[in-house]
Amino acid sequence: MEELQCCMNLPHMNAHPLFQWLNSNSIITMQRLAKEAVGRMHLAKGDTLFLQGQDATCMYFVVSGRILYLRNSEDSPETNEKEFVDAGEDWIAEPILWTPSWVHVGNALAYTDCEMQTVDPKAFARILGLVKPVLAIVSSYGSSFMSWMEEQSGFDDLNDVIQGDKVSDVIRSFIPASARSKTKSKQPSESCFTPKA
Repeated sequence: MEELQCCMNLPHMNAHPLFQWLNSNSIITMQRLAKEAVGRMHLAKGDTLFLQGQDATCMYFVVSGRILYLRNSEDSPETNEKEFVDAGEDWIAEPILWTPSWVHVGNALAYTDCEMQTVDPKAFARILGLVKPVLAIVSSYGSSFMSWMEEQSGFDDLNDVIQGDKVSDVIRSFIPASARSKTKSKQPSESCFTPKA
């Protein structure tokens, strides 16, 4: 069952460089995440995913459909900045994985019918703690990610959405260089199923 869940969930998580690294270097961790930390939810067109000021409860990936993200500028609250979150390239609310609390800074709603994949931060932390070398690398990544978030100069620079198509190289650079150089190359099919003897 873990392998099936891994195959169903992994393609969407692979939008994120850290999950790509985990898939290449600790498939057992990815299988545990797929089984115990990842969930699914469905939204009808127009449904609210979250509101500005709401406490975040999980990280999100779009499996299918499209999310509209709206954020008011602090300088002109009547002006909505909008962006779309698409499957395979973006993710939402990553800071909740690295900090005890994250408050959403914008509103997210289903622009079309959507299927979302969620990552529970408590289960994520517990599973990563099971493999100490992986925990060390992922902790270093999380620290670098949060430092990067803190460098965002003000409210107008903060965002719940990480546009992977624009910042994947920056995000990838948060994985320690020693770990990036040891990344095993795998074909996508090798990621899901381990051969049985």
